[in-house]
Amino acid sequence: LQFLYLIGTRMPLVAQKAALLTVAALGAFTLDQTAFRAPPPVHPSLKGQHDYRILSGLREVNGAVAHGLLFKATAAGGVARLDIGPLAPRLEERVRERIVLEVEAAIEERVRPALAPGEAAYFFMQLHDRDLWMYVRDDPGSAAARALTAFAKAHPNLYWLHWNPTLIDSAQGHVGTNVIPIPDFEVMGWGAMGELPGCASRKPGVVWRGTTTGRYRPGGRYADTDRYRAVAAFQDVAGADVKFSKRAQGVTEADVPDAMLGRGYNRTEFGQYRVQLDVDGNSNAWSGLRWKLSHGAAVVKVRSDGYVQWYYPLLVHGTHLLVADVAGAAAAAVAAADPATCDALGAAAHAFADAHLRPQHARAALFDALENFRSYAAPRDWRIQGTQ
Repeated sequence: LQFLYLIGTRMPLVAQKAALLTVAALGAFTLDQTAFRAPPPVHPSLKGQHDYRILSGLREVNGAVAHGLLFKATAAGGVARLDIGPLAPRLEERVRERIVLEVEAAIEERVRPALAPGEAAYFFMQLHDRDLWMYVRDDPGSAAARALTAFAKAHPNLYWLHWNPTLIDSAQGHVGTNVIPIPDFEVMGWGAMGELPGCASRKPGVVWRGTTTGRYRPGGRYADTDRYRAVAAFQDVAGADVKFSKRAQGVTEADVPDAMLGRGYNRTEFGQYRVQLDVDGNSNAWSGLRWKLSHGAAVVKVRSDGYVQWYYPLLVHGTHLLVADVAGAAAAAVAAADPATCDALGAAAHAFADAHLRPQHARAALFDALENFRSYAAPRDWRIQGTQ
């Protein structure tokens, strides 16, 4: 555990030790949407602190998904940072080295100057793949959804930072209360993809690989997920190479037969195809859509009512990519493979990636979002343009 800053100033050594013991006592969580633990014991030195109420509230409402960092900014007191829960191993180094330090710098440089004397703003940066607000989307009447909604309402100066924000209102394109979509940590260390042949000179087919992840509907089977349905829809399409690369998350051969599996490809091999499919999994497709656009391919994205990324509102359906429902994805891929269509989509996609998706652009987008955190957190449409 790091030294604990609760009020923006250094605490006496005795209080530091007490606070560290309190945080250590918060313990681990089980990843269960409906399982709640009682709030951790409150050390006498922390009773009544607004900071502690936010800290304990975050832990009480959502368990393991609450892993992350809580930042507190004040006009005069600087930026305080507190770990909440152990970080997932795959996130430990990359998050701390890239996006965490950038977020902290953006809060220091852009948020603090916007605060009035005596005003405090809290930013909870979730480090779990899935956004907490999925509870509200998937089961609005659940205990988890009710607790989260009430907690957010009680703390209007708490903002939520996430790179996989959930669409809790897919009809309006809205994410959760006070949620600000930010770039993911992978983009901060992402390099150029290199030059590839023009789209029309590539293989006239569509390609996709991915593992058997995906969003289950309540009581559903894996065959009901968008990923399974998309792969199944392409099995009889001429020139399509759309397969799962491996089974994961308990999916068995009974769920996904061997005929739906194919060897994995590297990005150079993907780049030899005119059309690349993009399908969300447990959350958004992470870096997948970014490098497909950078390839200058004709990208067909399967419409998702689940998740968005920070740059989606800058994309335009029909200009940078095609967005289609699962049932229409195969027809969209056939249309995108037309040489003239492929060249137009591919050139626009590549130009978009060069203009918006390099590390320097992601950093600028992050700083802009935090400088304008109040307006970014207000309800707005985060979907790809032209898909409303």
